Amino acid sequence: MLARAAVAVGTRSAEDAASGLDVLSGGLRVSTAEGGDTGEVTRRWIGYGRSSVRALVQRVLRSWAARSLQVGALATVVDVCVLLVCKKVLKLPTPVGAAAGVAIGSTIAFFLNRRWAFRAQGTPVTGQAVKFLISTLIAMSIHAPLVGILADWLDVPVVVAKLIADVFVFSIGQLLAMRFLIFRKSMPKAPQQGT
Repeated sequence: MLARAAVAVGTRSAEDAASGLDVLSGGLRVSTAEGGDTGEVTRRWIGYGRSSVRALVQRVLRSWAARSLQVGALATVVDVCVLLVCKKVLKLPTPVGAAAGVAIGSTIAFFLNRRWAFRAQGTPVTGQAVKFLISTLIAMSIHAPLVGILADWLDVPVVVAKLIADVFVFSIGQLLAMRFLIFRKSMPKAPQQGT
């Protein structure tokens, strides 16, 4: 049994015309392979199969969300270290250590997200910082007590409690707040009609 798989879709090039490849109406190129490896597709085409999965993974890893999650992972490491120092060395209450960790980790996250994840350094920092501070204070007011409840009342290990609270509070809510409220892209102004 022969398998037929679509290999690539794109626009027609001079190479295509010279090579005699089939071109559908509208100038789209579609080639098929019968049971063969489709790894030889040139980079300018959108592929299907194994190469498309690789392209999708690469595209996702270059997205604002992936960059922001990477920043969040780094900020979480700093956050956990501060929490552990506050809890184990300074003997502070768990919610205080959690709040201190979030404060320091969030400061790092703000500047790295602004510069690298959302590439928003061309916009005024003051408005972004105020929005970030407000959203972080709201998140922290939920996060710190949640870590305290999980660690002190339910005997969940403090790092595990902190990571559970992170997922609920920061991984989804804060990520969306950063994208759509704090570092949102300004919409281009529509041209005004002269009257």
